[in-house]
Formats: sequence, structure tokens, C-alpha cells
Amino acid sequence: MLLNGGTLDGKRYLKAETIASMASDHIGPETKIAHEPFYFPGDTSGFGLGFAVRTVVPANTSWPLGEYRWDGAAGTSFFVDPRDDMFAICMVQAPSQGGRIQFELKTLIYEALNR
Repeated sequence: MLLNGGTLDGKRYLKAETIASMASDHIGPETKIAHEPFYFPGDTSGFGLGFAVRTVVPANTSWPLGEYRWDGAAGTSFFVDPRDDMFAICMVQAPSQGGRIQFELKTLIYEALNR
């Protein structure tokens, strides 16, 4: 539904404008909101309405701007990539390894897409 602008199986659940707002950074530099040391989406992301939004391509990656995502405390994660019309859900229970696993998974996905 998030990737399809608010529709799923032909039924509209949210307006396209709502999805666009959810997937837009609401704490950009113009807001003067500081990213504290415990800002878990990291320096390359802002925050939309419910999840992190990629605002800067991380070094040594080809990850897209506009990707939106969230990481769970136990290592689970998901991301939606509107540019490549895809999403991924990673259901792993590895609290201390979630970031590493997510990085490797995303790297493999984009390498397979030649990005």
C-alpha cells in the first residue's frame, strides 16, 4: 500500500497526498532540529510521518534518495524504494547484528540491480 500510493489490491486506504507527506522529511535543515547522538535513522536521513526518509546517499553505496524505512529493536527492518518500485522486509531476530545484516542485505539487493 505504501509503495502504491495508498492503494492495495485495487482498494484505496490512504490518499496519495497522505503517503507523499508520510514519505517526506519533516525535520530538514530549515527546521533547525538537531540530530542528537541517539538519532537512530542516522546522519543520512530525515524523518517523515512514521519512518526515516533518506535525504543523503550514504558513502560507498548506491542507495536511493527518497527511500523510507524503519528498523526494529530486535534487528527487523523494512524499506520502501519508490525509485526502483520495490520494498523489502527483513524479519531477523538479531538485536546486536541487525544493522550489519540490514546493510549487507541492502547492498546485495542494489548490486543485483546494478546500482
